Amino acid sequence: MASKVLDNFTQWAALSVAWTAAGGSTEVFLAQLTTGLSNLQKIAWAVTRFEYFIPAAQMAQIISAGDHLGLGITASNSTAQGMLPTNPSLYDYFRFESVSAAAAGTPALSLIEYPIVHEYVEPILVLPQNIYLMLSRYDAAGLSGVSYARIHYKEVELGPENWYDLLQLRMPLGAV
Repeated sequence: MASKVLDNFTQWAALSVAWTAAGGSTEVFLAQLTTGLSNLQKIAWAVTRFEYFIPAAQMAQIISAGDHLGLGITASNSTAQGMLPTNPSLYDYFRFESVSAAAAGTPALSLIEYPIVHEYVEPILVLPQNIYLMLSRYDAAGLSGVSYARIHYKEVELGPENWYDLLQLRMPLGAV
């Protein structure tokens, strides 16, 4: 069976991840999207757009050189590889970093356009059974809040051969 697009119009799903001030200076937080789909259905999402939102109150607190926050969409609940580009389960990510502060207590960058958008001309096939929003924080201890993401997609029904190819795409092929 060949692949078949099931949607005429683009749908979107929203995720949020809460992060706390407790803990060290480097932390990773995860939240899973519940879709209600199972692997037996052989349904994938053809994603054309990711949108990310970090509240302005938290962005304004990233004031020291080297502080950063990153958000990403991943297929794994493992935080071991975080948002490294070599992470095979990472679909998309962005990172906001303070490069230098104008003065102590002053944000280095105060103009941010929301949402932060990553659009793809060629859709990315995503396994909707395992979608996580990952937030990484470095040297921004003491910050807490909730960050958000939206995924724009169309459902695609895959034949067995395409389904197994998609599963293999997200499997690590060795140590990275």
